[in-house]
Amino acid sequence: MRYFLALLFLLCSLPLLLPGGLLADTPPFSPNAFPTLEVARTSTPPTIDGVLDDPCWQAANVATNFSEFTPGDRAKPPVNTEAMVAYDDHHLYVAFRCYDDPATIRATFANRDQAFNDDQVGLILDTYGDAGRAYEIFTTATGVQGDLLWTNDDEDASFDMIFESEAQITGQGYIVEMAIPFSSIRFPDQPEQKWRATFWRIHPRDSRREYSWSAISKDDPCQFCQYGTLTGIQNIRPGGKLQFLPAVIASQSAALADPSDPGSGLNNDEVKADAGLGIRYDFTPSITGEVAVNPDFSQIESDNTQLGLNTTFALFYPERRPFFQEGSDLFNTWINAVYTRSINDPLVAAKLIGKSEKLSVGYIGAYDENTAMLLPFEEFTGFVAGPNDKPLRSFSNIIRLRRAFGNNNYIGALLTDRRLVGGGSGTTAGLDGITRFAGNWQVESQFMVSLTKESTDSGLTEFYRNVRFDQGHHTATFDGETLEGMAAYLSLERSALNWSLDVDYKMSSPGFRAADGFIFNNSRHELNAWSGYAFYPQESFIFRIQPNVMLGRVWNWEGVPKDFWLRPAVSLDMKGQTSFSLAYLISHELFRGIQFPGIRRVEINLNTNAWQEVSVGTWMSFGRTIARSIPTPVLGRGMDINLWGTFKPLERLTIAPEAIYAKLDYPDDRGNIFEATIFRLRLGYQFSREFSARLVGEYVTEGKQFRLEPLLTYKLNSFSVFYLGSSHALDDYPAPTGLTQTDRQLFLKFQYLWKV
Repeated sequence: MRYFLALLFLLCSLPLLLPGGLLADTPPFSPNAFPTLEVARTSTPPTIDGVLDDPCWQAANVATNFSEFTPGDRAKPPVNTEAMVAYDDHHLYVAFRCYDDPATIRATFANRDQAFNDDQVGLILDTYGDAGRAYEIFTTATGVQGDLLWTNDDEDASFDMIFESEAQITGQGYIVEMAIPFSSIRFPDQPEQKWRATFWRIHPRDSRREYSWSAISKDDPCQFCQYGTLTGIQNIRPGGKLQFLPAVIASQSAALADPSDPGSGLNNDEVKADAGLGIRYDFTPSITGEVAVNPDFSQIESDNTQLGLNTTFALFYPERRPFFQEGSDLFNTWINAVYTRSINDPLVAAKLIGKSEKLSVGYIGAYDENTAMLLPFEEFTGFVAGPNDKPLRSFSNIIRLRRAFGNNNYIGALLTDRRLVGGGSGTTAGLDGITRFAGNWQVESQFMVSLTKESTDSGLTEFYRNVRFDQGHHTATFDGETLEGMAAYLSLERSALNWSLDVDYKMSSPGFRAADGFIFNNSRHELNAWSGYAFYPQESFIFRIQPNVMLGRVWNWEGVPKDFWLRPAVSLDMKGQTSFSLAYLISHELFRGIQFPGIRRVEINLNTNAWQEVSVGTWMSFGRTIARSIPTPVLGRGMDINLWGTFKPLERLTIAPEAIYAKLDYPDDRGNIFEATIFRLRLGYQFSREFSARLVGEYVTEGKQFRLEPLLTYKLNSFSVFYLGSSHALDDYPAPTGLTQTDRQLFLKFQYLWKV
């Protein structure tokens, strides 16, 4: 421990020893503070070809004088950037001139949303000006598109929109042109638009340099509040009010006839075919409705396997299905009462998203034909689903309201309700909000109540028949009980260039459940605090150092202390797009009635993207941790190691290996508790911007199973796509049999977006 503290003290002292002092000198130029760009209407739309010879660009106002956001703070960039905007009745047109040495430009040919480490430029657009959310619309130097939906809390990489783009590398750098349909974005229904916006350039060289047209201070946590303004856009409406998204799906499965006999061969099922239809209607520029009939809510990109060998709680997987993208930011709250993956296999689903200048409204409804449920308890998560021949069915309704005020302040209300066919229901309701004050400070809060009426089908909970909770007042068995619960979240945060702070309080009662959400535990009070101070050395290979510390305490609902932790750490951002962090965890936990005072772990994180062709990283944890998956828990000695990398030996080829290793030993000489490794390899080849091939291979030593997933994709845009692929599972039987295919699925899917 004393060696770790000495190292931490040395790292904290580095800024005083390195040349340049604590902070960079005042930048020698004047950045743009809240700039304005007048956008002109064009009668002749530009040809999107990466050549700026169109009349609209000759007459357009030019946005210049970009300033550095990172690693510098509003400093002058080493390269110049120019941006221009025009519009007509149907599109917003954006063009960039990016000056640079063309030999240094990072430009690969990749699939959509998979080139964020390359040189690129884009528009960040807050159409409502309430600092609540913004579209990020980017294009690389080779024309590869990328888009995200950004709130001050998170960037949603699953978000997709339709826009056209092209790029050309020239002798002076590169040029990008984009055409963004007004039907792809939401905006106020008013004669003239005034949109908060900034143009952004990512310039990965010695560091991942980022430049903004509107000067953004890292000392102000509200980036949206510092954007410039696009003016002059008048009398526009979404083009194509009605959209149809038909889909056709076909699949054929096979499984080993006798799992105990690897020589029994595969038993082929019949070919299954199905069709679905999605309908979307834009009532106004800011109100949209969608209905999906028999949608295919399966995922082409399967979830990566997670090692859950030493956790008693459910594992969280992100939502990737396109239907839930529109308005996804609206339903995300700190208490995870809405988890759209809980709507598993709907026969019909509907959604309505509306937004005025200050008020946002969202609704999701669905009839689900295969429902699963999470049962949260103090120390583990239960899982309930119906049998294959009698799946659970349910109706879900989710309503969300949010009212903005000021800059990035809001108050919101959320109501969710799920009714099981045959009896049983779950309802949650609550309020939440953000209030900013004194520049760098904000308070986040949420309070929810729940009412759960259990089913009377006790067979569903046979595995949990001996479980009681809330001091024995309730059983986990579905016996028609009524449960009432509440949960709360309160956070005081300070985000600034140097000193940042986050103090959180969370609580949930033993009866709190969220039928349409992801609540994996309850019966707890948690108080934790994190604080860090960032230094910015000059003329050093380290440009940011942040020592920080986290302190936390957990009690159960009866007030019994359950956990305590202290976690000092330090993080470094270095040249060569390299980051490093080191942490030491000290913890004392009560688990299954046993006190574990000696939990100690060292955590190391290293990541580098210094070269265009290679990026690698690792996360490692070593030390003493509780073995939770055995009948009598012990404090074992363990390690967790995650290694990953991306290699691009050719412009169109991507090789991405990953290895995850977990091991835990008994504290005495009894040997190993568990040991498992996941080896994963992803190969991708981009034949053209539309056509790509992908092969994923994965081997899990726990269970000795190998998975292989080839896929061909032809993608006209984010929604008009053709997939042809398969998945193969192979089990490693004892010698001499070895790897034998035990499961196989062939599938194809075609969907095409029609606009009327």
